[in-house]
Amino acid sequence: QMVYAHEDKLEGVDVNRSKGQVVLKGTNTVQVMDLFSYETVDANIEPELLSELSEGDTVAFVDVEGKKKVIDKLRSA
Repeated sequence: QMVYAHEDKLEGVDVNRSKGQVVLKGTNTVQVMDLFSYETVDANIEPELLSELSEGDTVAFVDVEGKKKVIDKLRSA
């Protein structure tokens, strides 16, 4: 959580949320196929969530300024 004063100037941030399917699990990243564009991307993931995932699971991930991160497991394969 961040708090800003009313006179602070902020830039707009482009955030895209999407669904994907886990293709490959790494040590602290996963490879995810976007279910809309079918593009395969590498995404960061928290260790606790990584331990819950299997290849083929559907996940929600965000793309913030070109950096991708898995934020939630939606369903199992």
